[in-house]
Amino acid sequence: MNDNDNAFDYQPIENPKTSIMPVSIRYGLILGLVGIAFSLLSHVLGMTEISATNTMVSIVSSLISFGITIAIIVMAIKFYRDNQNQGFLSIGQGLGIGALMGLVSGLMTAIYMYIFFTYIDSGMIDAIIAQTEADMEAQGQSDEDIENAMSVVSMFMTPLFFAGSALISSPIMGGIFGLIAGLFLKHEAPKR
Repeated sequence: MNDNDNAFDYQPIENPKTSIMPVSIRYGLILGLVGIAFSLLSHVLGMTEISATNTMVSIVSSLISFGITIAIIVMAIKFYRDNQNQGFLSIGQGLGIGALMGLVSGLMTAIYMYIFFTYIDSGMIDAIIAQTEADMEAQGQSDEDIENAMSVVSMFMTPLFFAGSALISSPIMGGIFGLIAGLFLKHEAPKR
């Protein structure tokens, strides 16, 4: 009897799917730490106060932040594909890695933002509210409209709201960036 004739012979799987969880957590922690470091550096350099009143500085700061996020997500996806999954990557795996990284970094960011706005710079929210009111006055809005708008703005300008926003938006943005990166980095395993 030939070994190939036995139906119960062990056949190794040619392309086992490796879990995305370890890579997502590791790189999510890196993304969270880098994001917090960037935020603290911006605060120390006074960029947070400038970006609250200068739209161009705010846009540049956001673009740098997005660039860092995209770069780390791409690094994670490439690492997973090349070192963990035998060179294969599906679009769904890219999406999953990005979303899970966003969840991990979003949790870290949420905790950081709550601490930052509550203990480190509790006056920052008041400065944002004051700038919003000044912008509305400069647009020529009536006192009544400004008062109504500011009562709504004040309800949402809390440390808990900023933390919750980070927790919700980070996995969404991570998923979007992971999906786009997955489209470019995909290498599907051959079908059996």
